[in-house]
Amino acid sequence: MFPYLIIFAIVAFGMIYTVQRIFRISNREIKRLNSVNAGKILTTIGETCNGVILIRAFRKEKYVLTEFLEKLNASINTAMLNSAIKVWMSIRLMLISNLIFACIALASVGLILCNIKFDYSSIAMCLTYSILLSGSFIELMSSYCNVE
Repeated sequence: MFPYLIIFAIVAFGMIYTVQRIFRISNREIKRLNSVNAGKILTTIGETCNGVILIRAFRKEKYVLTEFLEKLNASINTAMLNSAIKVWMSIRLMLISNLIFACIALASVGLILCNIKFDYSSIAMCLTYSILLSGSFIELMSSYCNVE
């Protein structure tokens, strides 16, 4: 019924491939940074527990606390960055899914305005599935990118 919409689908899948490639590269680096920061926090906790007598003897509690809070802040920043990049990807995928829906809607309006004979139920089905595609597609791409 709508063979020319394949062009829009190919362009959309190209954009989706680009978005997920950028996301995976960035997400991999952020996960690495998160692991490094978590390791620093665990090292600080371990060293503090083992050297608590020396820390108290030399009255370096504030220094150790400040050092720990700096490392905790870096870890929290990478966790927030990880959440932000997931939101970035979700927004891009929603935009692409909505562009697919807009193309189908515009094609349907074009068919109606040009008085071309067609089955209204097919257009309704295409519009319905393009709306449902949005949510399913975002979940699929998020799962695919988080597998790494």
